[in-house]
Amino acid sequence: MLVAGFGWQNVVVPPILAQTTAGILNGSVHDESRAPVSDAEVTVTHQGTSSKTTTKTNETGDFIVTGLPVGTYKVAVVKAGFQTFQAVDLFLGAAQTLTVSAVLQIGQVTSEVTVAGGAQEVQLSTAEVSNLVSQEQIENLPLNGRNYQALAALMPGVVNVNIGTEMGTGGRQTRNAMAINGMGTSATLYTVDGV
Repeated sequence: MLVAGFGWQNVVVPPILAQTTAGILNGSVHDESRAPVSDAEVTVTHQGTSSKTTTKTNETGDFIVTGLPVGTYKVAVVKAGFQTFQAVDLFLGAAQTLTVSAVLQIGQVTSEVTVAGGAQEVQLSTAEVSNLVSQEQIENLPLNGRNYQALAALMPGVVNVNIGTEMGTGGRQTRNAMAINGMGTSATLYTVDGV
């Protein structure tokens, strides 16, 4: 925190918090009867780099891992007396929160249950409304002038407020021109490959 003195009066300036593109992976671990499983070991592995982060579930069976870079992840949950749970191919986008619900089945630790990443569940962890434009959409959809900002208009609640300027053919400006859910353009954050 910065304190600046001006004569007899001090002005206190709070620290400025930077925007982050890191993702969050959270979730809960329960047994087959829906009872929470505490103290289970949760290992989150980035499938591209093999970097691992390990945490434990709390008394209500919940866990959270923050500061994760964009990528595809594998989540493994281990607890003595239960089969190992694995969820693979979970894509985590920039500044996104991904929730994993693990159900542990009673059995030997040597056997495991693997769940492959499929359709994403409804995100209930935060009130945030966000979207991700996939590589397949970028490659296959026609873009006027190949301006990446035009892809934002594909998302629900997004309106281009500068039609014919930034979004026009061959437009070189990359100034934010999108209003999201009625907010001004100064409240818009773009990330391209997490940057």
